Amino acid sequence: MAEPSGSSEDVVELRTLSVRVERRAWRDRLTSIAFGLAMMPLVYALLVTSFVAWERPEWFYTAAWTSWGLAITAALATAMRSVGFVTSGPGDVRLGDAGFAWRAGGASDWREIGSPAAWAEARTDGVVRLHLEDGRQIEIHLHQPEQNERLMQQANHTGRRLVTRMRAAGRGARLALTAIATHVFVLQLAGKLRVMSQLQALFTLSLCLVVIALVHTRSRPPRLEVGADGIAIERHRYRRFISYDTIAEARLDVTKLTLQLKGDDLDEVVEVSRDNIAELQAVYERLEAARAAYAQSPDAPPRLALLDRQGRSMADWRAAVAKHITAEDFRRATLSADDVEAIFAAPNATPEHRIGAAMALRIAGGQDARERIRVAAEHSANDELRQALLEVAESDAYSEVPRERIALNR
Repeated sequence: MAEPSGSSEDVVELRTLSVRVERRAWRDRLTSIAFGLAMMPLVYALLVTSFVAWERPEWFYTAAWTSWGLAITAALATAMRSVGFVTSGPGDVRLGDAGFAWRAGGASDWREIGSPAAWAEARTDGVVRLHLEDGRQIEIHLHQPEQNERLMQQANHTGRRLVTRMRAAGRGARLALTAIATHVFVLQLAGKLRVMSQLQALFTLSLCLVVIALVHTRSRPPRLEVGADGIAIERHRYRRFISYDTIAEARLDVTKLTLQLKGDDLDEVVEVSRDNIAELQAVYERLEAARAAYAQSPDAPPRLALLDRQGRSMADWRAAVAKHITAEDFRRATLSADDVEAIFAAPNATPEHRIGAAMALRIAGGQDARERIRVAAEHSANDELRQALLEVAESDAYSEVPRERIALNR
């Protein structure tokens, strides 16, 4: 296998005594199995009462309790550490922006384990837990405990956007118990009606599924992203981006993060289970560091208005930006390289101006223009801005103009 990409500056490689990787996919499968086993008696009861009288056969309750027992066992197994993690022996780990990789001692090939690390925490002497961007956790036991700091600095450097996926504690048990409770309700209803019409059975099943869906949705933990320009909060299909210039104060109280907003806006409060205390602490620390950097960002240059969109289409906006940085000779240019660099690098510039500056970089050309725009996009927690910057970086519509007309000196 090819080695993970990345330069020596953005990749750290260390020897380990052991590596424990969370099998999150297997845990999710157990949750689905628990839910399916709990639902089987319910579905059977509804199907029977749709066509024949509900006589409660002798074998039914034996089968139902067996199914429910297996469902509860599967739900409890999702919380067992031996089920959730797989341990590998001594070897090497490599961590960088390209992701996390591991190889056994004496082996030559690296094995890709997962996505890049969102952040890291020290558990005990010589043990670091990595939280990957895909939501999995990895525990690394190092040969030398003093290497903890090197590994944590690589994982926690503030240049990247922090993506934290909270953990849904006990979701499998909640779904299984909800399915069992709805089944008891259906049995009572079936005993009174004796025979349900197909429409009644369909309505009852739909109602039960709605209740289960609500439990499933409400048990979903929040998802937080901390970028250079603000924080994005996602919960129950609700997503909100909050810029740092609208946050008056951030407070952390164990399992509750409160963002006090300026003006008349209501405070934003994020509460998590005790299983996610470390994740919320990481969000708070990164948030405070990003807010401090945001407050110290230099003011935008006076020529910022030249990048205003003014309701124009993207094509017309690009053409207007091009006029300010291209000319027959450099003396006619109205935007300098310093102007564009200051606007593009400043997290407190508006999304519109940062997109305009990104277009200016593409028009001016340069081998690193695309990559610099991609990096800036990944630093933003604003979804719309990130997508717009990536479009500018990738689309040929924003490619550079002929070099003889470039007045933006680099």
